[in-house]
Amino acid sequence: MKKWVFAIFLANLLARIAFVNWHPAVYTDSVDYMTALERIRGTIILPAYPFAINQLNRITDDPQLSGRLVSIIFAALAVFPLFGLTRIVYNRRAALFAVLFYTASPLIFRWSLRIFPHGMYSFFVLAFLYGVFRAFEIRSPFWLAAGIFSGGTAILTYPTGLVLVPAAAFAALAFFLAAAGADRRLKTGRVAFPAGWALLAGAFFLLPAAREGAVSAFEFLLGFFPVSLVGPPVAWHLLFLGTGWALLLLVVSYLIPAPGHRKGWWYRRPLGLLALTLSAAPYVFLHVWQHHLAQSAWYQEGMRTSLMSLAGRWEEWLRYYLVAYPYVLVYPVAVLAGLGLIFTFIRGARRRVQWGWAAFYLYFFASVMYTLVVNRWWTPRYLYMLTAAALPLAGYGTDLLVSARHRVLRLAGWAALAIALASSTVFTGLVLRWSRESFADIKRSAEFVRDNLEGRTVYSSEIRKVAWWARRPLRGYTATSRRQVRPGDYVLLVGWHTNLNTELRWLAARHRLREVNRERAVIRPLLADDIVDWAGRNLNRRANHPVCWEERFNVQTLESVIVEVLDPETGLGVDEGRILTPYDFGLWAEGEEHATYFDVGVWELLSPPEAGTNVILELAHARAGQDGAFRFVVYADTTGDGRPDRLVAESPFFEAERPDRWSRWEFTAPGGRIFVGSRWRLGAWVYHGRGDWPEGNLGEVMFYSRGGIPAGRAHRITNLRVSFQDGEEENSERSR
Repeated sequence: MKKWVFAIFLANLLARIAFVNWHPAVYTDSVDYMTALERIRGTIILPAYPFAINQLNRITDDPQLSGRLVSIIFAALAVFPLFGLTRIVYNRRAALFAVLFYTASPLIFRWSLRIFPHGMYSFFVLAFLYGVFRAFEIRSPFWLAAGIFSGGTAILTYPTGLVLVPAAAFAALAFFLAAAGADRRLKTGRVAFPAGWALLAGAFFLLPAAREGAVSAFEFLLGFFPVSLVGPPVAWHLLFLGTGWALLLLVVSYLIPAPGHRKGWWYRRPLGLLALTLSAAPYVFLHVWQHHLAQSAWYQEGMRTSLMSLAGRWEEWLRYYLVAYPYVLVYPVAVLAGLGLIFTFIRGARRRVQWGWAAFYLYFFASVMYTLVVNRWWTPRYLYMLTAAALPLAGYGTDLLVSARHRVLRLAGWAALAIALASSTVFTGLVLRWSRESFADIKRSAEFVRDNLEGRTVYSSEIRKVAWWARRPLRGYTATSRRQVRPGDYVLLVGWHTNLNTELRWLAARHRLREVNRERAVIRPLLADDIVDWAGRNLNRRANHPVCWEERFNVQTLESVIVEVLDPETGLGVDEGRILTPYDFGLWAEGEEHATYFDVGVWELLSPPEAGTNVILELAHARAGQDGAFRFVVYADTTGDGRPDRLVAESPFFEAERPDRWSRWEFTAPGGRIFVGSRWRLGAWVYHGRGDWPEGNLGEVMFYSRGGIPAGRAHRITNLRVSFQDGEEENSERSR
């Protein structure tokens, strides 16, 4: 069996190394991990993973390769503690199945190739669990110390590791209680504990010095792991005194020789106690890191107020996490894990270790889910460790079937194993293939900046990744800074974070632009992490909102564009490229409106054409069929009050086979002031939005009505194009 485990470890390692350069680009968080230790103060990144990257970088001299290798190595090493944990809790065959599921897991395989700490974090969490369960299996304080130390290192790797602190404290308490029970000292403790606690409580209330000392010690403890405590503080102070007294009794009991103690007791137990004391070093270092080095306790401070953050639509977030969990596990594996969990409770009465494991799994599941929900973290990679934690259950569920007495169940078990491994492997292949280009367009654009725009002023709507690859300082492109763009500057607009059409229209309305570079990335985000604002179609929604989960099967096409701002008088620039006009930028108003309170909207044509001029109107349909049908309409101002008052032309109804299709209609200008727009059936869908017409050919006010002359006024724009044709010459003055 050991040979099999080592072979699976090598398979995990070599398979990941084969894909080490599969993804050409990295995430913004990855850049933060690679640079976290360059400026320690203020960083919100925990130090273990960046430290490992820096150490390996001494050999590779490539931080990107080092970050990937750290993830790969620890993800492969996790096979050993996963196998050992499952063997202790269940048996060797269940452990073998568990590591096979681990090898094929799409979520685990994908994120172990990325510069993220999840692979390293999961290794140390599994090492923590293996050390704890191994300690109770052979009653070894040294294994418990190794496990608690690994748990502390996990906390230094990833913030959700803080949920291991209560588990580590409980494991230490249970170990000392088990030792006291084996030494037959629990009866004495039942008398000494309440008596000593009562004396301490009396001193707390009667002696000010004792009360101040207890409160100071309690606050010092909260300085390590601050939490939001409910109820009166005095109750927590008394509980703190009782816990401290119980721990002191157990430690003293552990060190006092017991009748019939084993040979070598006099040095083994003190050394074990010393090892357990030293195992707290990572927890102490976390306090030093956050309060003295990084000076950033962002995670704990956020969790301190997490109860308040549950207000609002937290049920929506929790629902999506619960829906996503079996999906990222892969459904056949999730079914086997559910079977394993059920039978762990059913059969756990025979083996306490199984009940202990099931209790930890449920605690870990609830704690991580709570952390994710209250912090509104949403990408599937946050379920990485929960995926690994479910695999021992899946291995046990599979073992139950393949070892069943009935032949049909045994065959079903082997079939379930084959289906689970095959589906996981196929899912992994599809994820790797379809997510490969994540952020690749940004990287190629940044490399263009690095290689071609030396010495130029470059604005970018995405700074961290672009600056990392471009190796040069950039100016951020925001709603404020974009007004500082001048002729001769370059603007890099990234479609992952910016609606390209909106920003290019804004720039084109104020400057002449020349496109010098355009890059594209096409992905199908099966694990949903690569969806950003639905590819720019809904900028008022958070990019990591769970609703994006619904887009995971749709192809996402993302672009990055570099434009040069030209001189407005000469039209000259530095680079050659395509001159951009507002006509290149798609829909002006991308927002759809269910028009139930008005059914006509028109705008004044500010430069009215002469009588007899052929006027061309074009308009996009918001929906296909009757839901997006409309007529073009033309109104005149016969009274000279600046308002439309007479319908002078109207088109037939136009329908489209699909949304975003344009309809075209021509009419002859009657001469004088006219208003152009459209009419639709009440309740249809139309494009409307707030903004400015790009070329100023249409008025800023929309006149609208419901079933009559358009007399209402509102500031709206739509996707209306207007052009004129006089004889054979066409003067295009399009507004949309």
